[in-house]
Amino acid sequence: HSCWGDPDRDRYLENFVLKVALMIDNLKTNTALLGVVDAFFAAASYGGCQVVGRKVVTELAPPLVAALFALFSGALILGMIAAPKVAKIPKSPRKSIMFICLSGVFASGGIALLYSALGVAPVVVVSPVASLTPLFALLFTRLFLEKLERVTRQIVLGTLLVLAGIIIISIATNA
Repeated sequence: HSCWGDPDRDRYLENFVLKVALMIDNLKTNTALLGVVDAFFAAASYGGCQVVGRKVVTELAPPLVAALFALFSGALILGMIAAPKVAKIPKSPRKSIMFICLSGVFASGGIALLYSALGVAPVVVVSPVASLTPLFALLFTRLFLEKLERVTRQIVLGTLLVLAGIIIISIATNA
């Protein structure tokens, strides 16, 4: 007897659930896969942020006010999650703290500018342009993290393919 009325669909669903379970189990040891999964959910979060942000800045609040509340509420949630772990961090050199603060400045600036863009342009136009992140990440990695990470031809090619996709989406959206 089939749960969905179709034995083939049930087998497909069982296989899918099994593969997801194996992938989750694999995340414990495969940090690269964990990074990809986290990045996927980060992309989904940013996509949702842009859609909600567009509604907020066009109906409820000016872009900078919306960005302030978005960052404040995010900081509160992260604070509750991270608070128990903060005490476990050893004394950090000033340079490390400076880089953490610089990262916060970039993130805050990015959100403020994103909300500002969403205040004047449709989300389907803003989102592809805001998705140029891989291009800038590649550039900044090459400039500042040369000793820590290697930029290969495959990474450059993948970044260029993402850029080509963004250009195609932007042209199609504006046509």
